[in-house]
Amino acid sequence: ARQWQLPCPSFECNSMADENCEYCSVCRYNHSQGRKHIYNKSHQQKLSVIINKFGEKVREAKQCVVKPSVLEGELEPDSQVWCYCCEKEIPRHTTTGDITVQWGGLIRHLVSSGHHKCTRRYWWLHHVNHEALENYLIHQTELSRYTELMKREVQKVEARIKAKQERSLMANMVREQTLQQSSLMEEHNLESVHVAMPSLPPPVLSSSLKDKHHHGNVHTGATPPWLRPDEDEGAIEPNPKRVCGIGPSEEAFKQHREHVVRSKLNPNRVGANFYKEKLSMSSDDWLPSFGSVWNYGPRSKSKTNVQRKCTSGSKNSRGSLVSRHVTDSNLTVKPYVRKRIS
Repeated sequence: ARQWQLPCPSFECNSMADENCEYCSVCRYNHSQGRKHIYNKSHQQKLSVIINKFGEKVREAKQCVVKPSVLEGELEPDSQVWCYCCEKEIPRHTTTGDITVQWGGLIRHLVSSGHHKCTRRYWWLHHVNHEALENYLIHQTELSRYTELMKREVQKVEARIKAKQERSLMANMVREQTLQQSSLMEEHNLESVHVAMPSLPPPVLSSSLKDKHHHGNVHTGATPPWLRPDEDEGAIEPNPKRVCGIGPSEEAFKQHREHVVRSKLNPNRVGANFYKEKLSMSSDDWLPSFGSVWNYGPRSKSKTNVQRKCTSGSKNSRGSLVSRHVTDSNLTVKPYVRKRIS
């Protein structure tokens, strides 16, 4: 319970035995002003704070009267509310441990006849507005409707809790069954291994099995294929058709890789069939070579080559054609001069 401070005598009272001294629970001190004290400004300010503070809790409780709120589990255990009219602590919620009715304890207190009597006395004693009195009380008609709605909500929550418990039981049963099945499977596998092991013959290598390289397997004592000697080791002349190693050669692998790369390219791109056309037209007369237009390097180098051919007077067909063309026309070969862009 909340411990309140003992009333201390005011400076207006000469002694505790004075009959004119009264204790004000709102201001929490003794006074000798009588009924004039309730009209004091400080008293009215403190009273308004108390009424508003208690009124917020009552409004939340009245909202739950219209629409009850039932929750699973225990909500705010040992939570209490101080009633300023009755001057005692009231439990905030009602709970059974598994189900909690929100603001159930305060609602039961606001309906009680004792709270109605103490609230009317508090209103008269501190001269509170009587129009706000009904906002702090709950009548029996509201309580009967509240109980019906609350029972429905409690049944829904109980059904939900029961369904959860059934699901948890089913999950536990399934978990236990899976564990039992896994343990049985492990035991069965161990038994099958112990039974199958004696049936296998011991891996004894004999001379007769060693000679038969191509018959049997490693379990019967035969030599594995990767340890067998090559057929051409004892031969004097090696077999040229035999491919050393396992898998394709390096050249075949490179060709395959190039083929894969080219297959992903656009077949209609520029120069896609360049290699095929070059192979088909690989003769010397497939394209003229005058002027050294197909040579690599700068144009000054091609100029020197043409001049050398003209002076040497070579007897080949292409050289004679170029020299005859140059001498007859008396043309001078000039290097290419880059045009200046203005």
